[in-house]
Formats: sequence, structure tokens, C-alpha cells
Amino acid sequence: MWSWLSHMLHGAALAAQTDFTFADALAGIKARKRFVVGIEADCGPLGFLQPGEATGFSIDIAKEIAASLDVELHTVRAQPGGILPALLAWKFDVALAGMSLAQSRLEKVSFSSPVAVGTMAFLVRASEEKITKPEEMRGKIVAAQPGSFGDHSARIFDERLRSGGGEGFRDYKLYDSLPDAIAALKDQRIDGVAGALPAFQALVLEQPGCCRIVAGVEGIEARLGMAVRKDDRGLLDHINAVLAKMRSDGRLRALQLKWFGAEYTLPEVDLPTLP
Repeated sequence: MWSWLSHMLHGAALAAQTDFTFADALAGIKARKRFVVGIEADCGPLGFLQPGEATGFSIDIAKEIAASLDVELHTVRAQPGGILPALLAWKFDVALAGMSLAQSRLEKVSFSSPVAVGTMAFLVRASEEKITKPEEMRGKIVAAQPGSFGDHSARIFDERLRSGGGEGFRDYKLYDSLPDAIAALKDQRIDGVAGALPAFQALVLEQPGCCRIVAGVEGIEARLGMAVRKDDRGLLDHINAVLAKMRSDGRLRALQLKWFGAEYTLPEVDLPTLP
């Protein structure tokens, strides 16, 4: 466990160290005896900062990967929306944001096999009784985190509502982080937050009575995975081998239940489902 200060100092030091002299990232990790992962501090259950430590679903998976290599795990905090540029700038080995395997991202990075299903859902206030299905977000104020699965899926769903002259969202807002959007929801500045079902399941488990999930959106989902640089094939193959073993021995299922309260059947190889 690290203090917040030491965590930030590690991040500063490792940013310089990740200007690797190794052409192969996997060889670099083994030589340094350190697996450096980047997270956005508030990425729901996939990776976030609690007092003194980084924790979350993806962090638990990263610990398994580090253990398989017999190296230490270190985390580096990325700015909201800046995790892929930081990865491409060699600030860390892997990006652990809850990113969908979107085609636009596959043009820049490679993804591991999926670790969770990002089915689209809305989060509304627990006291909100009039919104019981996704279509009742017509005429409502909806928000999401920019560039996230929720952002992409909300725009697609809004277009679906408007097709044939129908009414879409009354307004659409973007917040820098999911906690910011949820705070706006609690303050009644917006009516709903669009995002991935796993993140919302974890939040409802963590904060009972705060919010309610409105699911049932059909045909809009994505698989969530870890991102690596395109040239880091050896590292990607190793990560996928660890994930395959975790699927077969039940460890991945156990982590899904721990963080999301649900399990997902995942293919070993998947294609992007969002533009």
C-alpha cells in the first residue's frame, strides 16, 4: 500500500523511467521488475483511488499479471481523457481505464481480450419513479463522461429516439468524471447518467439507496478491455494468456462478482461494437 504522496512521487519518477530503452515492453517489465499501469482516478469499479491505495476490478487483474511475471505493480494516475495519449507517450505499460473496444481506439492501440461487458444503461435518482425504461429518457437531461462508452452510447441512443421525428434528450451534458456526473444527478441538475452497466452495478452496491439503474437498452454494448501500444505484442499475448487462465480457473468470475455483483460470459476474442 502507498500513501497518496508516495503514489504521486512514484508516478513522477516512473514517468521518466518509462522512456524505455527496451524495444519490447515485456522484456522491459521483466528487466525493471516493475509493471506500471495507468488509471484514471475515478473510473468506477474498474480502477479508482481510495485513501492510500489504488483499487478496483482492473487493479485486481493487474495484480494477477504482475504476480505471473514476479514483478512489483505500480500505478500512475492519468488525467481524465488523457490516458491513451499518456500510454502512447510511454508513461506506463498498460492503460487500465474501462475502455470499450471501439474501432476509433483500435486505430491507435491494441486491446486485451474482454474482461467485462459494457451494456448501456442509465443511472437515475432512487427517488425517481417516472423513469422505468430507457425510452422514458425522452425529454430528459442526460449526462456522460466525454469520450467514454457512456458518451458514445448516449449519442447513438439519442439518435435512435429521434429517428422518424421522435423526441430525444432535452439536453446533453458532459462531465470530466463519473463522480462529477453523479453529483449533478444527486443535485437534480440532470435527470440521468449514461454509462456501462458494470460501473453502475458497482455504484449501487457501494451506495445503496442513492441511485437506481434503468437497463434494457438493446443493441448498444461493448466489451471492455485493457489497452497496450500496438507494437507491444509480447505483452499483449502474456496478458491474454493470464486472462484465459483466470477465466478457466474461476478467478475472473470471482472478481466480476466482487466488483459488479454479476458475472459475464466473455469470448476470448471479440470485435469492437461501437464506431
